[in-house]
Amino acid sequence: MPEDGTVTLLFTDLVGSTETLVALGEDRYDSVRDEHEVLVGGTIAAYHGEVVKSTGDGYMAAFPRAGDAIGAATEIQRLLSRRNANSEVALGVRIGISAGDVIERAADYQGVPVIEAARLCAAAGGGQILASETVRSLVGSRGGHDFVALGELDLKGLPPLATVAVRWCDDAPVLAPFPPLGSLHQTNLPAPATGLVGRARELAEVVDLLRRPDVRLVTLTGAGGSGKTRLAVEAAWELVAEFAHGVWWVGLAPLREPELVLESIVQALGATDEVAKHVGDDHVLLLLDNFEHLLDAAAGVAELLANCPNLNVLVTSREPLHLRAEREYAVPPLSEDEAVALFREHAGVSESDGVVRDISRRLDCLPLAVELAAARTKALSAEHLLERLGSRLPLLTGGPRDAPARQRTLRATIEWSHDLLAPEEQRLFVRLAIFAGGCTLEEAEAIVDADLDTLQSLIDKNLLRRSDDRFWMLETIREFASESLEESGEAEGLQTRHLEWFVAFAEKAEPELEEGDQPAWIARLTPERDNFRAALECAHHEHQELGLRLAGALGRFFVLGGPWSEGTRWLEQALADVTDADLARAKALRYAALLRRLQGDFDRSRTLAEQALALFRAHGDLRGAATCLTVLTAVAGYTGDYEEARRLSEEGMQLALAAGDTRTAGFALFNLADVALFLSRYEDARTTSLEALQMFRKTGNREGIALSLGVAGVAAVEQSRPQEARQHFRDGLIVAHELGFGEPLWWCFDGIAALAPSPEAAARLLGTADRLRDESRGRRYVEELHEQTHRALRSELGDDRFDLLWAEGRATPIDQAVATALASVE
Repeated sequence: MPEDGTVTLLFTDLVGSTETLVALGEDRYDSVRDEHEVLVGGTIAAYHGEVVKSTGDGYMAAFPRAGDAIGAATEIQRLLSRRNANSEVALGVRIGISAGDVIERAADYQGVPVIEAARLCAAAGGGQILASETVRSLVGSRGGHDFVALGELDLKGLPPLATVAVRWCDDAPVLAPFPPLGSLHQTNLPAPATGLVGRARELAEVVDLLRRPDVRLVTLTGAGGSGKTRLAVEAAWELVAEFAHGVWWVGLAPLREPELVLESIVQALGATDEVAKHVGDDHVLLLLDNFEHLLDAAAGVAELLANCPNLNVLVTSREPLHLRAEREYAVPPLSEDEAVALFREHAGVSESDGVVRDISRRLDCLPLAVELAAARTKALSAEHLLERLGSRLPLLTGGPRDAPARQRTLRATIEWSHDLLAPEEQRLFVRLAIFAGGCTLEEAEAIVDADLDTLQSLIDKNLLRRSDDRFWMLETIREFASESLEESGEAEGLQTRHLEWFVAFAEKAEPELEEGDQPAWIARLTPERDNFRAALECAHHEHQELGLRLAGALGRFFVLGGPWSEGTRWLEQALADVTDADLARAKALRYAALLRRLQGDFDRSRTLAEQALALFRAHGDLRGAATCLTVLTAVAGYTGDYEEARRLSEEGMQLALAAGDTRTAGFALFNLADVALFLSRYEDARTTSLEALQMFRKTGNREGIALSLGVAGVAAVEQSRPQEARQHFRDGLIVAHELGFGEPLWWCFDGIAALAPSPEAAARLLGTADRLRDESRGRRYVEELHEQTHRALRSELGDDRFDLLWAEGRATPIDQAVATALASVE
């Protein structure tokens, strides 16, 4: 609704509403207020205005023309004057009007004119209309309105505002000259020594919450060092101009008794009476900083809000106050870019961007941790700092001398929260450090004797977090808990319980990964990766036999979920720790051989597979022996001996079928098809892969299905069977994507790119395939198909166009890339 690029904003406020409520009682007051709302709201609409929102006992309205806003304001005052003449209860309304460029967002308006109109309204008295000089200039001589110049209104943080009063009748109250309004800017907010780095989104969201008429209590929650106070102070400064009677900071950290909270508010306000009586109807914002240890005082805050209708309260606390009126805002860590910027500002030096990013990640992008780390650059380079962050807490002991004592070190910050816990909360908090990658409720109950109520309490106190079905800690907080766990004497026993639980879990998952719902089990195991690592490391030092069992049970997970190099390292470490010639060793040898083969280390793979084969045969395990033969089949083929590969494949398939293991028989065939394609024996590859596919479909083995479809598709391309190839790639892409199996997934992307009708789509698909190929070692035959397609597209599109499309494809999210690929083969 612009006029010459402007919108005119009008604010109204009912004066003396609390006294009227007390005088009339709730029922009669509601009737009077309804009458007021009908009168004001109806007049705004009659003058072509739009009510943007209610502001408690008033309105914010927008008008396309300044003259309409002035007309509505004067009509409201005339109607109220007539109404008051015939009523025992007089109503006084104050009005402020300004105009200018505003930002419209989410059915609301933001910008300087909004602040000006609100402040003019707050400065006016009952029956008065105050407007900016801009409004008078827009209206001009139209309408015959009587404007009285009042001088300039000083708005903190904004240029002085030339102000006029509007006469709506001969005896309309006019302020002349304009009175000093220092109270508009009274505040004791601490002035930050530096500008706020980042937090633009969070700051806007907190300020927007505090501007909402239906939100009067906002609590910023977060872990120690997450920047709650800094964000709250910045938000309060943003709102200083909007609270007519001041914005007041009350520091609660030094207090120990809840009863002192209201007295501290009295002191901050400079009051002589109780808080509620002093604030009354005044438009005030209180910032209550560090409330977490005084939660018994929350009821007093609730009573204060009930008695002071124009009071807003902003709280910082490690946990919410649990009041009905409360809106909790969880303060997250900084974004990575923000953390880097914060480090640079506090370090005052230019450091490698990559190193600073690594430091920020190691510190969970917690503002306090980043600031303390940056302070260390006076003695250490960023590179040396990163090297020493392995023992993060002892290093970060510095801090500004004017910071509160509990914030001078990261340890003190976390210790502050820990010391406030009840004994049972402290015990569980420390024990939960045994989980390296978070935990489920089941794991917490089984390993550290957790109960749900205490877990929830730790979440409320921001020492524990929950995402979906997992509980976890910020790593900086977990490190403090880990050190406390070591000091408690419980660490060794809990490590053993942790290891035993995850061995049992992995052994339960192993057969499911081979013959069950592979995607579902990979999804269950993947979040436990850090816990598996911790358990394997523990076993390496104390319980080697359990370590061998765990590594062997995780072998299939390492194959499907990778990374292959890590799986190889854990398996071979466990094999070095335990030399007993049992089936646990045979299983670990087999998976180590398979991973070495996948990584192209054929000599090492052959050695490990032959050792495993001998052990399985010695124990009469036909199925185990068959799986080793499938590995040896691939090794023979990739080293150029197709006939030996076929012999080993047939032997492995016979052993597997004799053991009733159709799945392994399928892989014996697949590996032969795989090496046939590798050796350019396309018909052998096609027929053998389709035979393996039938076996895998009978058993429902999705890993084998994806692999077989990929080989069959490439063979069909090489035999000039495009329709058949498209179908195989389409089906294979869907299965591999659902499974999250990188190798056949990028085979299918490459194959579809080779057949895609659009060169632009094909170039993007090649980019996606390259990204996936970086994550898993490729097969030579797929690389050849990839390079052929690459050369053809580059020639057709030109270097610049191809490079741009390829880069887009490399950056494309996998779900979007899959959708593009499927559309290309429809």
